[in-house]
Amino acid sequence: MKKIAIDDFLKKIAPVLKDRAENDPKWYKEQLERIQDKRLKSALASYLKEA
Repeated sequence: MKKIAIDDFLKKIAPVLKDRAENDPKWYKEQLERIQDKRLKSALASYLKEA
């Protein structure tokens, strides 16, 4: 159940994060470095590509 909620959340915020990443790459890189879970990083990267 948690995995589905995280997937839905990432899908919803991906367009916003992609826009922010394009406008402020330094901020995006800093935020990405804060994420410790490799699976979460991987999922976020894939959703950003789709957005």
